[in-house]
Amino acid sequence: MRQINPGLIGNRLYNEPLAGTIDGANKVFTTSRPFLRTGGFLEAVHLRGMRRSEGPGEDYEAVESGGVGTGYDTVVFLNPPRSGDILLIDYFPAGP
Repeated sequence: MRQINPGLIGNRLYNEPLAGTIDGANKVFTTSRPFLRTGGFLEAVHLRGMRRSEGPGEDYEAVESGGVGTGYDTVVFLNPPRSGDILLIDYFPAGP
């Protein structure tokens, strides 16, 4: 398997693996830090090398696991990723 190294370029974090069990049943995955979703700061989620769409009824939804105002840190897929899939996210971290 090809090694993918996450890294910060400018203020954006690229290629961070989403944390969670990829088993064909789990739909909920998290980031290591909360991310921004305002003022043009949007995340990009990649599944099997393809960018996915965010929103109700789309591929996934970004949510604040601690409630409104706590920061987006969770990605909930409409359909669970299959075992062996690679999930990556590019985002603007909220804070240092």
